[in-house]
Amino acid sequence: MKQQGTINREDMLELTRRMTLSRNCFSRIAGAYFDDEGYVDGTFNRFFKQLKPGEQQKNLQSFRGL
Repeated sequence: MKQQGTINREDMLELTRRMTLSRNCFSRIAGAYFDDEGYVDGTFNRFFKQLKPGEQQKNLQSFRGL
């Protein structure tokens, strides 16, 4: 039985291969930064398509873990 809440490694690799500026479907990016103790250190919530191309590429690379 597959555990809920886990992502198959091959599925994650396929998703990251598909993440390019020309093929993404992101409209908004949101998330949080946590400190070492698990408390929220900061948050972000931005419309991805409104970012400059350089900022889009930078954010896309961080999503891919590069």
